[in-house]
Amino acid sequence: MSGNVAGAPELHYVVFEPGVKHWHGGSADTEFAHIADNTNPEQTGLQWFERITDEEYARLPAEDRE
Repeated sequence: MSGNVAGAPELHYVVFEPGVKHWHGGSADTEFAHIADNTNPEQTGLQWFERITDEEYARLPAEDRE
């Protein structure tokens, strides 16, 4: 990565309250990056949930590219 952000698309972000189960991923035709910043290293609340199947992944809605 060059560090050059000229022409980068608008950034989108979502904040979830602690304890809310949510999806970390994109769909088959979208890009996704997950960046997490833990400011309290003594707090180890990471919990992985079930994997989704290939069929479930393929059914995820495509991003609107209009």
